[in-house]
Amino acid sequence: MEVRTMFSYEDYKEIIRIIQSTGNQAGYEEALTADKFVIMRHDVEYSVDRAYALAKVESSMDFTSTFFFQWTNNSYNILSRRNQDLIKDMHERGHVIGLHYALNGLTRRFAIRSKRKWISFLKCSVFRLHSFLYTVRHRMCCAKTSSCRES
Repeated sequence: MEVRTMFSYEDYKEIIRIIQSTGNQAGYEEALTADKFVIMRHDVEYSVDRAYALAKVESSMDFTSTFFFQWTNNSYNILSRRNQDLIKDMHERGHVIGLHYALNGLTRRFAIRSKRKWISFLKCSVFRLHSFLYTVRHRMCCAKTSSCRES
């Protein structure tokens, strides 16, 4: 009996080819006005390195997607210089970089402001914001300053 792995880059390339053949690949904003669309997104739960490898595969096929990184994660630190460099390179390859966060029941204004301060700092580099609690993109810092550019 053949044992098959759950994931292979060749299988993933085939998925990309199928999506490309439909002509329906879209980002979140394009999907708002499209009749049919496929949004490719990745929640990065365990490894920036693995996400970077996927981004390189996609780039090699002229395909981009959205990668959502967690700002608090026991498996990786998005604030490390190395991970920031990888994430920046992904962004420069045309991928959309998102910040996957939850307020985790925070209700006190001070605690929420503290989270927003960090989120704003990250957003101003290459991050967009995403939360299960909020489905629209947030703009917390860039509306106030011209130092942030739309990615």
